[in-house]
Amino acid sequence: MKKNAVLPVLLILLILAGIACRRSADGSIPNTILGRWVLTDQQAASIGGPGVWSVASPSGQWMELQSSGQVSGTVFPGATGYQVLDSVTVKLTDATQTAGFRLFNYRVDTVARVLLFYIRPGNGGYCIEGCGGYKFGR
Repeated sequence: MKKNAVLPVLLILLILAGIACRRSADGSIPNTILGRWVLTDQQAASIGGPGVWSVASPSGQWMELQSSGQVSGTVFPGATGYQVLDSVTVKLTDATQTAGFRLFNYRVDTVARVLLFYIRPGNGGYCIEGCGGYKFGR
C-alpha cells in the first residue's frame, strides 16, 4: 500500500470502530431482558464502597418486562412501563416516585440467567459510593 493511502484507510477504520462501539440510543428493547424475573437479592446503598447484597425479603417478588414496554409485578408495584434508554440504562415509569420514574443501570448475564438493576438518581447522575441494586433470576 502506498504511503499516502494509509491515512484514509486508518481514518475509515477509526470511524467504523467508533460506530460499532457507541451506545445504542434507539430505545430498542433487547430480547435478553424480556420476560418474567424473580427478585433474588437486594444491595443496600453504601458509604465508602460497594453495598452489601442480601437475600430478598419477602421471597417470591417478581417483575415482567414485556416487549410492548409494559412492566408488571410485585417488585415495583407502582411501575407501569419502561424504556431502554441506551445499552446500559433502563427508565421505569413509576407514579409513586417524586420524579415519576426510576432510573437503573442494567446488566444481563445470559449464562447465569441473571439481570442486575443498579439504582441511579432521578437526575440522571451517578452515585459515588453506590445507590443499591436488585438482582433477578429466571
